Amino acid sequence: MAESKATWQPELTKTWSAVAGGPVTSISLSSKGKVAVSTASRVLLFDPPPSLALKKEIQAGSGVTAASFTSKGTDVVSGGSDGFLKWWQVDTGDEVCSTQFPQAEGNTDLAVQEVACSKAGFVAATSGRWVDWWARQLRSAEGSSLACSWGQAAVLCGAEGSCN
Repeated sequence: MAESKATWQPELTKTWSAVAGGPVTSISLSSKGKVAVSTASRVLLFDPPPSLALKKEIQAGSGVTAASFTSKGTDVVSGGSDGFLKWWQVDTGDEVCSTQFPQAEGNTDLAVQEVACSKAGFVAATSGRWVDWWARQLRSAEGSSLACSWGQAAVLCGAEGSCN
């Protein structure tokens, strides 16, 4: 029988906290084996084992609470205590776009607790007792730059745990 998350997670968090130089808010693995470690203000990106060399340090602002790689491993989505989700390019560390968790009746705590990215390109996040998901679409804008538009697809579960 496999060890439970409760058994190995505290030791893993302690180890990565030492590497990151402070408390870790989340740890994520990409499909290519890269590691993203979020702290209160940064997302640290490491090469896959065995080197685990620090490749990029993204200054993500204050209150980073979670981070997750996209399915291709080319981007990281971070969530914050302010309710914002931010999409970062792994290679450059540039912020591509952001959106704030929607304010809804009964959801006064906007802090993002968890972020997950699907193979289909959707991002799911939890805030308070709510789960929302978004699709990120990049479209060409004048001057060959890219503009980001987030489309909130649906509120999945409400404060009472009922689903719409």
